[in-house]
Amino acid sequence: MNTAKLFLPVLLFAALTSCRPKPLDIEVPQQESKLVISASCINESTVLVAAAYSVTSLRNLEDTSQDVVPQDMLADSAVVTIAAAGQIPDTLERVGKGIYGSRTLQLQPGVRYTLTVIDKKKNAAATATTTYMPKPEIEEVTPDVIRHEQDTVVKIHVKIRNVQPGDHYFMSYNTLDQARALVLEPVSSLQSFSPKRIELFDDGAHDGVITKTITLNASPSDTLVVHIGRVDEHYYKYLDAYKRTGYLINQVTGEPINLPTNISKGFGYFALYRAERRIFDLSRY
Repeated sequence: MNTAKLFLPVLLFAALTSCRPKPLDIEVPQQESKLVISASCINESTVLVAAAYSVTSLRNLEDTSQDVVPQDMLADSAVVTIAAAGQIPDTLERVGKGIYGSRTLQLQPGVRYTLTVIDKKKNAAATATTTYMPKPEIEEVTPDVIRHEQDTVVKIHVKIRNVQPGDHYFMSYNTLDQARALVLEPVSSLQSFSPKRIELFDDGAHDGVITKTITLNASPSDTLVVHIGRVDEHYYKYLDAYKRTGYLINQVTGEPINLPTNISKGFGYFALYRAERRIFDLSRY
């Protein structure tokens, strides 16, 4: 081999690499983990609150690749309270890992309530304030299973009366097994605390009545749990963004998502509303 021919490219490579600037050592500030809050209001006396921590930039991404919240990310030693202005706070009991609840509240429609979550072990705290919204006046919730030879379409007819200007409503639904997991498996319930299937409607009222027919992502053999609630404008906007960007689990373990929040020093959303709940065995329709 001609050594002169080999020497020239080696010399050029050395000259080019020697011109490269030395890499700069840049310290990127690590984002602190924050509390992520979600709530479920069963009725005027029963409320559940889920509390966990968002992922830090130091955590191994493989740790958060699954739809499961790691145990050390659950706020398992927090003090959680709910109080109306000027009232003695009610302390929620720990009912599962990262899940707190009470069956003795006395929520009043139109009253604003403040949630406080304090975790002394991690020196973290978060607060949020919301207005309790009463149950909507539902005139009809009727499923409709249209069976064809090739496929089956599942629809639901909803009629809400006494609708006022500026009212905001949503409907969510999931299977009975998913609804049971919310109570029986507190850790996995963080993934389904917010509705996974959401329909929003705040218009279309005629003479104070909203009538909707919605096609569902459901099987004719499913047993569905349907929730219909009236919420304030801020939570309505949160649900709209949530529907377009992902689920609560993404806020806990995924990349940052620009969702609106009313949690001070945290993520998620604290809302209190009494929903109309119906269960339908679609095999009977």
